[in-house]
Amino acid sequence: MFAIRLLTALSLAATCAAQGLDVRLHQYDWPLNDGSIVEYSRAGAFELLFDDRDVQLLAANGGGFVNIVLLDNHTGEINWLVRNLPLSFQSTAEMYEMPYIVPFGMGEKNGIPWGLSVLSTSVSAKPAQSMPIDYIQVMNAEPSLYPFMIGGWIDDGAGLTASSGDPNQVSLDAQCGLQGPGGDEPTIVCTGAIIDIPGGVPAPKATGNNCGPASVAGSIAYMAALNGRPMPPVQQVYEGLRDCMGTDANGTTTSNLLSGKNAYTCQNELPICSEILQGPDWVCTVASILQMGGDVELMFRRGDCSQPGAEGHIAMIHGIARYSDGTIMVETMEPTIEPDGTTSWAKVPIFFDQGGGLLLDPSTGANKGCLWGFFAEIWQSSCFCAH
Repeated sequence: MFAIRLLTALSLAATCAAQGLDVRLHQYDWPLNDGSIVEYSRAGAFELLFDDRDVQLLAANGGGFVNIVLLDNHTGEINWLVRNLPLSFQSTAEMYEMPYIVPFGMGEKNGIPWGLSVLSTSVSAKPAQSMPIDYIQVMNAEPSLYPFMIGGWIDDGAGLTASSGDPNQVSLDAQCGLQGPGGDEPTIVCTGAIIDIPGGVPAPKATGNNCGPASVAGSIAYMAALNGRPMPPVQQVYEGLRDCMGTDANGTTTSNLLSGKNAYTCQNELPICSEILQGPDWVCTVASILQMGGDVELMFRRGDCSQPGAEGHIAMIHGIARYSDGTIMVETMEPTIEPDGTTSWAKVPIFFDQGGGLLLDPSTGANKGCLWGFFAEIWQSSCFCAH
């Protein structure tokens, strides 16, 4: 069994008032479909942990912006890897109920352990106009097994696969936020998030390429809890959905995602209506559905979207926003399995441009991936088997 190695944690010195940000730096060992592992891949992530000192990130204060700058000790290159990431939490409990994971890529080759220096971290009320530099200390990223299901959705109309992909090809470059240096601060056009519920949403323990039933199981567990409906354990819901959707090691097809979800809700007498909304123009509709207590999953593709082999993935949405510059931010929830075998959710922000292209650097417009659509669900009495 591949051992998950211990991560290094660094408590970062504040670069602005009321900052309690902690960062864990991951370099991922990447699992391939054949069961082999790409050790020390170029794919990594910041795990951001907040506490009640990060008051400017609460929704009552309008939220704030996170920036992290690194120095690559192998190349001497300075990288502004988290740039003006907009965050807003409904409560202090939500702010630290689950880790916040920001993926990125370093270099072009696998097999090289990273040596990185954190130059700056900041949580501020307004976006940074220039790269914040404030040297702190050297820290090395310890490797850990990539914690998420990478693929899992097969678009049967476009030949989309559910491959785990190559860590050299997937979209894991710098996750930039809303604004490069010198730009105007965009305003929010529309936004929505799931409603904070006591105890949070339980996460299933899912196998690879099972993102369809896993994300929908979280959705059902969330809406049932919100509406006071007793449900079996989320693991049992996930397994039932997997059977109804015909999900296997290759993933779930688009048609089976919807028909399988409808079959499960009918069998279990759940008043849920489900619909696939294709394209990026539905963002504000999705925001409204979330605000009304519904739930939505993001359906997106990584890699070259013009190629039929591009990987597809589905993830439960925690929050979504469209900004005045056209940028779309989707805050997804990914089920993870901890080293002790317990399950939890991690929040992962993903940015798209106004056309739905996966946005990696707004200053260059570079993207590699696309927003395909959404899987939307609402809970109301008229939805009993009304499919």
